[in-house]
Amino acid sequence: MDLNFKVEPDMKKFVYILIFSAAFNVIAEQSQFESDSVFFQNRDEVIKRCVRIHRFFIGKYESPDALVKIEPVVIPWGDELKGNNWHLGWPVAVLVNETIIVVYHRNPQHTPRFGVKKYKDQFHSTAIVTRSTDYGKTWTSSVDIRSFVKTPTEDCMLAFGNSIGTADDGTVVLVTAYGVFRSQDEGASWRHLPDSYTSRTLSGNKCNNGPVIVNHPEKGLVSFSHNKNREIITIRTSRDTGENWHQHIIKIPEWAAAIEPTGLYHDGSLFILARAHGKDSFQPETKTWRYIQLVSPEGWLPLMPAYTNITTTDITDEIPIEGYGPWSQDTVSLDLNPVSHRIEAVCTNRCGGGEGKEQQRMQMTLNLWSIDPREFKEGKSKWRFEGTLIKHAGTMTTGADGMHPGASVIDTKNNVQRIYVYLGEHLGPAGIFSVTRSLDTAALREWLKEN
Repeated sequence: MDLNFKVEPDMKKFVYILIFSAAFNVIAEQSQFESDSVFFQNRDEVIKRCVRIHRFFIGKYESPDALVKIEPVVIPWGDELKGNNWHLGWPVAVLVNETIIVVYHRNPQHTPRFGVKKYKDQFHSTAIVTRSTDYGKTWTSSVDIRSFVKTPTEDCMLAFGNSIGTADDGTVVLVTAYGVFRSQDEGASWRHLPDSYTSRTLSGNKCNNGPVIVNHPEKGLVSFSHNKNREIITIRTSRDTGENWHQHIIKIPEWAAAIEPTGLYHDGSLFILARAHGKDSFQPETKTWRYIQLVSPEGWLPLMPAYTNITTTDITDEIPIEGYGPWSQDTVSLDLNPVSHRIEAVCTNRCGGGEGKEQQRMQMTLNLWSIDPREFKEGKSKWRFEGTLIKHAGTMTTGADGMHPGASVIDTKNNVQRIYVYLGEHLGPAGIFSVTRSLDTAALREWLKEN
């Protein structure tokens, strides 16, 4: 069965997606997903369908001198295809010693719309864990974090978006919709903290978390989140490795509207980069939306917001529904590169190209940007475009899905950054992939220009 489709860039496109989704659910109901051969004959077919990158570019990525490589981590096939759930997405990751831990969602499709709740089963989960002890060469079978739950957490204050980080002693802390989990053996086993991160100690609305838990020298572990109130950022801190959390409600201008903020603590300053859903994020002259940054030079509060020049494609002419414009943005990764000594961000444009190519709308791209930490600290917000790491055929308005670079890993031993993304289609399949790129950003920039 060929699931590819092409539609015109107008309201018919959105209607077509609705019709296609309804048809897919009929097929799903008939097949019951009893066999992973319903749509595909082998694992390679699933990978090819998810990646959606022309063979020419795959060849470039696979060449011995490639400075960017794309490799599958978990694919919905064989033992990793559980029940109805062939959409794997929203990965976050952390490196502990030589072990990489990746946590992701396992769903029937991207959203619970269009009747997908009907197809949720016992295998659907928003926190699935896989590990690698050899820098991504091999991965363990995935484990549902719920298997470590003895007493369920009641009224967890996390609505969406897993957050992960490490404490000073190497303990991994993971905040999920099922509660808080700790691991002291590099993710091999987890202890659930049933009373942590609940409404008993935290107030207000449930929040969508950013992907990173920052280890702050004074505040301890710090998570960043947003909720329906766009005039605040909710910051939660723990001084006892995730057992107890304290809440800080940070007022920001309404125009800032920072969504799923990613944090970074460096050299005494606190840096944040986020999707921006404020109306002022839109630039009508270029039909683009800007990501937003916030910084505290002193390392805590207050936070100083500013729009960046990191842009994505406006899609209101394709989906003329209020609020859909900035949805070409996605959760970002934010790291200090120890080679370039610059703060570097991996950002998605889900409906177009990188800098200057936002209106090339038949692609979804993963783009690398950088800024001098001193300029960021001063509130300057002009980032340097380093290049496009991935070109994924199709956009979010034509059924393609991704990428959520979220929490990436800086691997200094191998001189690379390992960026974990999901690639595929809105209705499935979608898998988790590793995008490994050289930390020599100057050389990488030239390689990307040539390739």
